[in-house]
Amino acid sequence: MKIVSVPGTMQAVYQFWGLYRPEAQASPVNDVRVREALSLAIDRQQIIDHVHGQGGAVADAVRGVQVFERHDRPPLGGLSRTALRYDPARAKQLLAEAGHGGGFRLTFWNTALPGTPFMVQIGEAVAGFWRRSGSRWR
Repeated sequence: MKIVSVPGTMQAVYQFWGLYRPEAQASPVNDVRVREALSLAIDRQQIIDHVHGQGGAVADAVRGVQVFERHDRPPLGGLSRTALRYDPARAKQLLAEAGHGGGFRLTFWNTALPGTPFMVQIGEAVAGFWRRSGSRWR
């Protein structure tokens, strides 16, 4: 047996499960513009620099933070700096176009798997960026 270790493969992925359900049809995150806005509102580099102040696996996890284009699969074409850029002005514009210029309520559950205690801090930072973009929390 040979053990192979691949460092830096952890990603923070926030998914919106159940959007296909009839009771979720009115959810703002059913609109692809809202999901794109949530992704554009995350300053991944600031999380790396200020939440953790370190590189390695944590930095790779933060760079990989993504909000899926659809609720059932990651974006086609993989991750790119363009897709994962920080653009709060565009995020606010997309929210306004989607009819949520005044914000919307969003319940966000954040958890850390064993061995990834930093995920709680990443989630708190993401929630902060989302709040700035116009989301209100319950």
